[in-house]
Amino acid sequence: MGTITTLLAVAIGGMVLGAAGFAWVRQRRRPFGGLESLPADIQHLVELIRRAHGAQAACVVAQDGDPVWSRSNPPPSPPLVERTVMLASLALAECREHIITEDGVIVAFGDGRLGGAVLFTDPVDDKGRRMALADIRRMLVEFAAGRKSGEVEPLPRATPDWLTPETVEGIGGALCEASRRITGFPTAVVTRDPLSPGASVVAVSAGADRRLVRLSIAPTSVVGRACIGNITVAAEGGEVFGTRRQNRRAREDRAIVYSLSDGPQGVGALVVFNGREGIDANVSKRVQQLVDDAGPIMSRTVDLYAAKHRTMTDELTGQPNKRALDRAMQDAQGPCSLLRVNVDQLDDFAPPAVTAAIKHVARIFRKSLRDYDLPARVSDEDFALFLPETPFHHAFEVAERVRVAVSESVFDWAGGEHLLTCSFGVASVPETAEAPEGLLEAASAALQDARHEGSNRIAAAHPQFN
Repeated sequence: MGTITTLLAVAIGGMVLGAAGFAWVRQRRRPFGGLESLPADIQHLVELIRRAHGAQAACVVAQDGDPVWSRSNPPPSPPLVERTVMLASLALAECREHIITEDGVIVAFGDGRLGGAVLFTDPVDDKGRRMALADIRRMLVEFAAGRKSGEVEPLPRATPDWLTPETVEGIGGALCEASRRITGFPTAVVTRDPLSPGASVVAVSAGADRRLVRLSIAPTSVVGRACIGNITVAAEGGEVFGTRRQNRRAREDRAIVYSLSDGPQGVGALVVFNGREGIDANVSKRVQQLVDDAGPIMSRTVDLYAAKHRTMTDELTGQPNKRALDRAMQDAQGPCSLLRVNVDQLDDFAPPAVTAAIKHVARIFRKSLRDYDLPARVSDEDFALFLPETPFHHAFEVAERVRVAVSESVFDWAGGEHLLTCSFGVASVPETAEAPEGLLEAASAALQDARHEGSNRIAAAHPQFN
């Protein structure tokens, strides 16, 4: 097997490099978006992967377009094929590896733009799985090198996992694409919010209106009822989501709605926008099988997110807590900064007013920061604003902007208007700490300096920066 793997690596490298000129011409003028921008030999490479490991199927999927397949003869069953595509799409969305061992073994890996998977219907040991994963990784790395040589735009900045539930959206996106390939129609996935009574669209497939993402679902609509009950039903017009949207596309006026459930517990719904056409009974049966497989997976993922969210969230403000801050700082790389913040006037208020004031400034912090910055409540009256990829001089500018925003915002309480101010301590890596773990202590010391000077002030962890 080692010799086969070596030969396979050489073949992959040679084919990708040999196709560099072809890829350069096709990629130079547009960002990478689908399988059409990969080397022309991709079908042969996938075939090599499958044969080298004695697998029954192998595939590569992209954000758009149909997967590139290699299947054994006789081919595996359609449900196993669909499950392999779904796992490759999930690995693509989550940028990590996956291994499942139900009704065969599927190994998959994704890098954010592509996902690859190998299906074994015969028993395979852990070493065999790892070797297959290594070859999938090697193939995607070679493809990435080919894209770089074509001067393709870099990947967008990834949203940190402490900020966004990427796994729920990733599974929803994989389910959307798998069902789109089965039906030929655009699709959407809706999930119930585990932290509230509502539900919303978490993902849409290629060809669907992306403005649907995050759309709140009316509980009385067909989709809303599907989220809590085990139904499959056709819907038309405003009955689909319970809201009439301006400029909606005609194909999103009609849909087939499938419940996503885990036993009797509703989790969400899969919506297939079938326009004025129908869905063949055999196709609908295949979609139902896919939904039956996906429901328990989505249920566990949603429950896991809810539990993780509760442990990482401050109950009063609904924003991240000290545990989330520690996690974010552990994951940080390169220059970063931390603002330690204290509300100056809280000692002058009664407890109910203190609670309202903390919520008031928390909303200002969130509005004043970038999406991937982290405002955390770290104690009863103190906040920490973590700024990834932010050097010291920019952090000081952020502190000034937030300070002004708080001081200019009116706090309404008990029929009166009050003005609040905040004091700030600023610390940064590498200027005032060698690692992110040292930022909190340094910023806290700077905050004490600011409070000794009065109120509504900013102080740095080192005097030369003040």
